[in-house]
Amino acid sequence: MQAVLTPVQMRELEERYMREYGVLSLDLMERAAQEVSASCLELAGDKGRTAAFVCGRGGNGGDGFAAARLYAQIGGRSIVIPLYGTDSLSPDARVNCERARGEAGVAFVDPDALDRLETPAVWVDAVFGIGYGRELDRLCARVFRRMEVDRAAGSPVLSVDIPSGLNGLTGRADSHAVRADRTLTFECPKPGHFLGDGLDLTGELVTAPLGIPGELLPPDALLHYTPAQALAELPLRPRNSHKGQYGHLLIVAGSRGMAGAAQLCAMAALASGAGLVTLAVPTSLLPILQIGVPCAMAVPLPEAGGVLSQEAVPLLEKAMEGKNAVAIGPGLGRADQEVVGCVLRSGLPTVLDADALNLMARHGELRDLLSRRHLITPHPGEAARLLGAPVTSPLEALERLLGFGAAAVLKGASCLMGGEGTYIRTCGSSGMAKGGSGDVLTGMIGALLAQGLSTGKAARIGAAIHGRAGEIAARRMGEMAMTPLDMIASLGEAWTVD
Repeated sequence: MQAVLTPVQMRELEERYMREYGVLSLDLMERAAQEVSASCLELAGDKGRTAAFVCGRGGNGGDGFAAARLYAQIGGRSIVIPLYGTDSLSPDARVNCERARGEAGVAFVDPDALDRLETPAVWVDAVFGIGYGRELDRLCARVFRRMEVDRAAGSPVLSVDIPSGLNGLTGRADSHAVRADRTLTFECPKPGHFLGDGLDLTGELVTAPLGIPGELLPPDALLHYTPAQALAELPLRPRNSHKGQYGHLLIVAGSRGMAGAAQLCAMAALASGAGLVTLAVPTSLLPILQIGVPCAMAVPLPEAGGVLSQEAVPLLEKAMEGKNAVAIGPGLGRADQEVVGCVLRSGLPTVLDADALNLMARHGELRDLLSRRHLITPHPGEAARLLGAPVTSPLEALERLLGFGAAAVLKGASCLMGGEGTYIRTCGSSGMAKGGSGDVLTGMIGALLAQGLSTGKAARIGAAIHGRAGEIAARRMGEMAMTPLDMIASLGEAWTVD
């Protein structure tokens, strides 16, 4: 699996490499610049075409100055725009700036002359690196607007390490951030490439090696997790088997007006390998769900005002007997808190989502019952309610969620998963941004738990295949038209090894 390093981890990795292997920072910058100039040549199309390098003060700018020199040496024509002048450059950036000035084929242009600048074949954004997290100033906004105008007219933008204005940790972007056609990052991707605005601003992500030995990578690094890796972790299903070998999942879900959430969850569980599925639902939903999910059994439970009442608890405790796992929350509404409490105390592997999480947020004593046998799957809004603070950094939020003692999936366009290591899955489609998609994931994870997978493994496998199903459904139906039902219909292919 590919490591995804935070800005802090990347700086520490480079410093350790230089210290232990006697590599100079200028030499490391030269390696990076060689990759940038080669990528620039590829985007420009042929030798002799003009590339405009917008360079900042620090290491990112130093990469840009060095790449401009190297690009000229291989036959290109380089225009260098030192965005903040050359008086306040970092030591390495200053050295490479002077080297570039001494190279034929490199011309320096003041940012004030931007309006008179010819349209280059390619723009190179080498202004800010992965640690940038401030608001962009007016000068940046003006230069980046020009880059975007030319980009729209056909001049691709190559960002060095990360698009300037995009936070390398959180994926949050300034409103004037660079939109790249390609981002060339070094050694490892960064979380910001995959989170939030990074998914739209990064463009094609290319990871270039710098020669740092893999043994130096931090052992606790975030790992990029793919559907292929998920399928490789699935246990084999022998031909000589029966339904009892694949677990019995109890789904506690539904309320008046929210029967669909329970149905989607059960359908996804059945399409994800569970041998038996039983729905524990308010009595009034029984006719709907027995018709909607004929392959599932159902247990009617007492309700009050359309949601499960406290009187449901003894019957729910009995319903959990003989089950292998529980999924609770989809469409549950404001059910009695003890409905969640008795499930958490049962000792059964349990995935909690939606209204189960909202009940936990309102009743903190429920959070105290969480353990490694439990898995929570909040979206950022639900996570904010659980944590008592908005989610500004998904990775930090995941760490805090894991502090409750359960495995966790923090949902989003890219999902973060934790429990046995931390992982990120980046597959999926915008068509998944519809009500019910989370209910599908809950059913999938519940089915994996019922089949005996650990909470950490169920989290990462379920999230990865969920994303793959979203991509398959988008190809079949289009992102605008697809629904969670299309995702369920795509699970047959999603669970199949190519």
